[in-house]
Amino acid sequence: MQLVAMHEAGKAINPSPRAATTNAVSEAIGVRMRKLPIRPEKMLQALKQKAAAVAGQPSPGEAC
Repeated sequence: MQLVAMHEAGKAINPSPRAATTNAVSEAIGVRMRKLPIRPEKMLQALKQKAAAVAGQPSPGEAC
C-alpha cells in the first residue's frame, strides 16, 4: 500500500507537456504564445505583431 501512495505522490509533481512545449516555443521565438494549439501561422502572426509594436506601426489585422 505504501508503494502505491509514493507513486501517486511522485506523479502529481510532473509538469504538463503542453506547458513545457509552450515555454520552449516562447523561449525560441521570443513571443509568449497564450492559446493552444500553437501553429506556424499563429507564430508568424505573433512575430509580425511584435515587430510592428517595436517599430511603432499598427500590427497586421489591426485597424488603421
